[in-house]
Amino acid sequence: MAPDLLQEARRGVRLIAISNVDANMREIGTPEMQRLLRGIVTAYGDGQPQNCRVPGMMWYYAVLMTGAADDMYAILDGAVERCRRLGFRWELANMLQLRAKVLNDSPDRLGQGITDADESLELFRDLGDSWGVAEALSGRGEALEKHGRFAAAAADYREAVDRVRELGSVGQVPMLRARLATVLAEDGEIEPAEVERIYREALVEAERTGPDAAAFIRVHLGILLGRGGRAAEAREIFESLAEDFGERAIAVFEALMSGLLAWLDTLQGRPADALPRLRAALAKAEDPLSVLIAPQLATAQLLGAAHAYAVLGGEDDALRAARLLGASAALRPDVFHISSLEREIRDAGAGAARAVMGAEAYERAYAEGAGLSLAEAAALV
Repeated sequence: MAPDLLQEARRGVRLIAISNVDANMREIGTPEMQRLLRGIVTAYGDGQPQNCRVPGMMWYYAVLMTGAADDMYAILDGAVERCRRLGFRWELANMLQLRAKVLNDSPDRLGQGITDADESLELFRDLGDSWGVAEALSGRGEALEKHGRFAAAAADYREAVDRVRELGSVGQVPMLRARLATVLAEDGEIEPAEVERIYREALVEAERTGPDAAAFIRVHLGILLGRGGRAAEAREIFESLAEDFGERAIAVFEALMSGLLAWLDTLQGRPADALPRLRAALAKAEDPLSVLIAPQLATAQLLGAAHAYAVLGGEDDALRAARLLGASAALRPDVFHISSLEREIRDAGAGAARAVMGAEAYERAYAEGAGLSLAEAAALV
């Protein structure tokens, strides 16, 4: 093998290993690993033809893990155009699917994510790639879900389940079933008891086949239980999740877990315990990768803090709650559908604050909060 091909093969092996990392995620930040990742990023520059195909396309993992999340959109745009220019149809479908999944979390380009998923799905159908079709359906379902188009999302998830079952890939079914149950519940099509049954069945399957899917389902099961008045059971799930991930957890997951545990603190009448968790969650939500993956995470913590302060019940607490409610609404990316859980927390916080302040004072404080920056609002927490 020629030396340059051997070197490229070695990079490919490294990329496969990095993309399947299941060790302590904090090791990614070690000087040795960062040198390796930066070397890969530098070697490919703005992108090469081999970055259109596996394993070269996994280059984007190296970009993310060096903290260059801000470059992600430009990199994916370049990769899509490169595939078009070179006439790589399967690779184009694959890259469009990847870009769609990333854009699903972009407040500026969420609509583009659906467009990419549509094109990816059309290409995979034309190519006869059932696996690609299932992945494209799943990605489009996620985008539609974020837009609040639950019936359309449910149709995509159902077809994706059918496709992967036909292929015998049972490992993908639990996640898809859980997503389907979630959108049906948001659309009022099934009752909480049915959602819980599906989550628990899917969790049993996922624990055998996919730890990532199992974690996703545990989070949603915990939320369902918390909303149903079973906060102690929900806390057990969240604390167990946090313990399982331990040092492997990345910042966005730590922020999510802190915020959910704070929500339970407030529900269980301990709002003062919630506030330190929310401050920690806000700090984690500012991580560049957190902003890329979950741009609405910071405003969710502001909403949780508003709820906690409202439940504390003092006049100053109610004032702070009203301002935080205004800030969370103004700063939240408005392209994302407001979930029923968010509405529930918002309404509980607003009701408690109004009861203390009165309607006129509440509206005045809410308007003041709506003019705050994220840093100013975070300082109120």
